[in-house]
Amino acid sequence: AELGDEGAAKQLAVLDGKGETTPADSRLAEARRLEGDGKLPEAIAAYRAIAEAGDARGLTRLAWLYEAGRGVPRSLDEAARLFRKAADAGEAEGQYALSVMLDTGAGQAKNPDEALRWLRASATSGYQPAVEALKAR
Repeated sequence: AELGDEGAAKQLAVLDGKGETTPADSRLAEARRLEGDGKLPEAIAAYRAIAEAGDARGLTRLAWLYEAGRGVPRSLDEAARLFRKAADAGEAEGQYALSVMLDTGAGQAKNPDEALRWLRASATSGYQPAVEALKAR
C-alpha cells in the first residue's frame, strides 16, 4: 500500500474497518486475508466465489496463484487464461498482468502490439504499475 498500490490500500482499509466499503470489497479483503494467512484452499474457494459472482478481481487473484503455484499446480497457461478473462472484463490489474505476459511470452505467445494495447487499457484505468510502465517506454 505504501508503494502506491491503491487496491492494496483499499484492502487494508477494509481489513482495518476504515473507509467506505462495498460487500464485494469486503469479500475480496477477506479472501486476501485468508491467502495471507496461508489458508490457500479457503482463499481459492473465496476467489472462485468472487469471480462467479461477477467480480473479475477474483479471476485476477486466482491467476496470481496459478502464476506462482500457490495452492494450485503452477500453470502459466492457466494464469494467462484467467488474466485474459479478467482483462476482457475490464479489470485493470488483470490487464496489466496480461500485458506483461504478452510482452515476455510467458504463458502466451509473445505479442508486443497486444501487450501495449493491454498496458494502455490498464494505465487508462489508473492502475499505477501500468502508468509507470507506460511512462518508462
